[in-house]
Amino acid sequence: GAKSEIHKIIRHLAAEGLAVLMISSDLPEVLGMSNRIAVMRGGTIVTVLPGRSDAHEVMAAALGQTEISHRDTEARSHFLKRTCICLASMTLLSR
Repeated sequence: GAKSEIHKIIRHLAAEGLAVLMISSDLPEVLGMSNRIAVMRGGTIVTVLPGRSDAHEVMAAALGQTEISHRDTEARSHFLKRTCICLASMTLLSR
């Protein structure tokens, strides 16, 4: 269906080296499609996990049931810097 076509396009763009920011509340989709998962709670990224992380770990972070380590804070900062650069680049390319 349409969702599988979108996934195919996303994989193709990523294979070409483009950054893709996918926003979804569908946890199996996120786990299957992501290299990194930024978990948000209350409008703030609370941690960044590797793609294909355990669903329980992702949900625990989303529900505030884990401690945020210094490593998570550094990963979140790195993710935000890279995401801002990608979004700026995408905006420039679309003009």
